[in-house]
Amino acid sequence: MESKLPEFKTSPFKIKDISATLEWSWDVIHDTCYGF
Repeated sequence: MESKLPEFKTSPFKIKDISATLEWSWDVIHDTCYGF
């Protein structure tokens, strides 16, 4: 985990991927919980 931390900090692409993943996860959670 710690060895990947500097790589994560210097990679804007990974931050974008994480943001997209969180957005997708929220959509799935919302669909599952609320049935929309």
